[in-house]
Amino acid sequence: MSDIANKFFVSESTLRSKFKKETGLSVIEYINKRKINEAKLLLRSGLSPLEVSGTLDYYDYSHFYKTFKKFTGISPKDYQFSTNLLDKEKII
Repeated sequence: MSDIANKFFVSESTLRSKFKKETGLSVIEYINKRKINEAKLLLRSGLSPLEVSGTLDYYDYSHFYKTFKKFTGISPKDYQFSTNLLDKEKII
């Protein structure tokens, strides 16, 4: 954040405030939302939830699990399983 703020000659707090005003999300919420969308794609591609956690640089699997469930309402494994079932149904 400090690098970006410096490039635009504003304080970090001003940058964070403007970001939230424009997107409706805090910087952290935005980053988490983007990471969860990427996690969904990776889970659909066949990576295990543990592999997805590592690929997206989560501190540990527990943190990934809690964040994923917060944004989606289900666990990464349940999401992957339900997505795989939907894919199989489309093939039939």
